[in-house]
Amino acid sequence: MKEKEDKTYIEYVYSGKIIKVRREWIKIKKGSKQHRTWMEVVEFSNAVGIIALPNKEEILLVEQFRYAPHEKLLEIPAGKLNPGESPEDGAVRELIEETGYRAKSVKRIFSMYTTPGFTDEYMHIMVCEDLEYVGADPDEDELINVVKFNIKELEKMVLEGKIKDAKTVLAVLYLTRRQ
Repeated sequence: MKEKEDKTYIEYVYSGKIIKVRREWIKIKKGSKQHRTWMEVVEFSNAVGIIALPNKEEILLVEQFRYAPHEKLLEIPAGKLNPGESPEDGAVRELIEETGYRAKSVKRIFSMYTTPGFTDEYMHIMVCEDLEYVGADPDEDELINVVKFNIKELEKMVLEGKIKDAKTVLAVLYLTRRQ
């Protein structure tokens, strides 16, 4: 059965500081049948998630209160890319802002849509190594606590459900399964 979507109407219903929300009236064709529905999309810039390795056994995480779930989460450092900024440059900038460490080695591991059911956010996961402490410079609205974890200890925390952030779960599973 052949499926096809046609956008017939697009409108922006919200435009904020970091996101835009659009809704699209689409027509979905499945074979000879047709259905119309509204799709809502949160537009967000591309982003980077950073696997910051001060050594082979440890990883830097940030602990911060996240408003949407109303709880403190442990996460890999991450942030949105500025217009025209490469993932490598964004990773170096975000790592300094959030942890105070500058990376001399930056490598892209993989890229992904974070939650494609409702947002177009595309995140590049980067490994940063050969770190040097230069002092943190967090954004005005960020209250961040930097924490070092043993990677094996963190894997146990992921498997026990203590790490709830998806990009961090993926980063830890990547680290513990790479050879």
